[in-house]
Amino acid sequence: MEQKLKDTLVCPICKGSLERKKHSLFCPSCKKAYPFVEEIADFRISSVGVFARFRIHCLQLKMFFATHSWKEIFAFIFHARNSPHQIAMGAALGVFLSVIPSFVLGGIFALFIAWRRKYHLPATYFGTLLVNPFNGPFVYFMNYKVGVFFLGGEERVFPLSFSSLSDIGLALYFGGFLVALVSALLVYGLVYAAVYGYRKMRRKE
Repeated sequence: MEQKLKDTLVCPICKGSLERKKHSLFCPSCKKAYPFVEEIADFRISSVGVFARFRIHCLQLKMFFATHSWKEIFAFIFHARNSPHQIAMGAALGVFLSVIPSFVLGGIFALFIAWRRKYHLPATYFGTLLVNPFNGPFVYFMNYKVGVFFLGGEERVFPLSFSSLSDIGLALYFGGFLVALVSALLVYGLVYAAVYGYRKMRRKE
């Protein structure tokens, strides 16, 4: 019976096999232990650390986008229980932290903040996709041009020096912040109006 349970039970985080220890079931893959409470293993997600729970939500989000069409994803966002504000904030947050040159880290931070603030995660993830490897270089170049325009400096060209690199970085991130702020405000307004208008129209039907 114990062997049958061992073959059936898997780690809720990584789906790996579990090993029985003296006071817990242990997952060798993700190094998570599930303690015995009155001789019953506690698999509740609440007993898992914050980052492990965040990882679970990210894996679920990845699976959701991989197994649904864009039409189904948009329908899910518009029919979500979240308020129009929560959905719009999620999308705006995803755009804001993606426009600022942070590469993959921006998307991860956006999802983590949205998860902690209870914004709509699929909307946040969709917002991060607006800046991708295909258009990212153009967005970052626009950030740099905007930064140069407002800071009043000169565009740096080769040969590069430490001073010129610092000037480029300052213009890039200053311009990125301005572009990200404007983009996030526009996305918030558009998404809020779309979700609110759609739900209002549905209530009248």
